[in-house]
Amino acid sequence: MKHWPVDQIANVLGVSISTIERDIQAVEEYGQQYGADLMREPLEKTIWKITENYQERQMLRWQEFANAKSPVDKARILRDIQAEDQQYYETMQSLGAVYKAPEQAVVTTESWEDRIKRLRAEREAMLEAQGAPDGDDVDDAE
Repeated sequence: MKHWPVDQIANVLGVSISTIERDIQAVEEYGQQYGADLMREPLEKTIWKITENYQERQMLRWQEFANAKSPVDKARILRDIQAEDQQYYETMQSLGAVYKAPEQAVVTTESWEDRIKRLRAEREAMLEAQGAPDGDDVDDAE
């Protein structure tokens, strides 16, 4: 009923316009209060709630997928799952809980030790190019 005129909603439901207006006001007030309560919570608790709800919805969607018989239904459910994933990760990114993934993943067989050596060498080369002393004034985390 989104974007329906109030009188049309009242007519379809068989109630008065004032009843619909009162209900809309109550829903808006609840939404504002819920939003205010949410903003008072620590960020970690908000992220936990969002993640918990997301995981529960996705579990139900995968159960629905497993029970679906029609390939058309399975494809629709997979699209819904993908859309939910996208929305969840965008929300987490907006909260700063998840970094934005690169457009293209880089796969490497480089070991951690080799990577650390390479990153140190890159850092030293960058410092050298900037004219910094050979690490004398640079704090090492070693």
